[in-house]
Amino acid sequence: MKTINLTHEFAEIQISTKHLTTLINAGAAVVDNISQYEIHARIGVFIEEFKAFFELLSLVKSQLNLDNSKNIKQYILTFSYDDLLLLNQTLNEVCNGFFLQEFESQIGVPREEAYLILMFTNELIEKMESNCY
Repeated sequence: MKTINLTHEFAEIQISTKHLTTLINAGAAVVDNISQYEIHARIGVFIEEFKAFFELLSLVKSQLNLDNSKNIKQYILTFSYDDLLLLNQTLNEVCNGFFLQEFESQIGVPREEAYLILMFTNELIEKMESNCY
């Protein structure tokens, strides 16, 4: 993942299909491992909003796959500050909040790589908050 453009409201990120899939899988793992009542307390959004966000990411991935006649592996997506907070909390839960026995097969990357994505999102949030972009 790579930052293309950053403001205090939005981040344009170059993201691979693999990492987009990782984010979607992380959302599914949270739904499978945290009760709908705990999601609001632990992630910061209600279950409906959480599911809608990850359904939208899945739809984006599907559209990118349909348009992938040139076999492009990297895409530029724009995330709001709130989107990044949701992704950060989701990745934090997957990496630190509960145990996944088959982490790599469920998330799509080794735990260490998921931590790197978590650190990347955390760094973006800190830059957006401090207006250092």
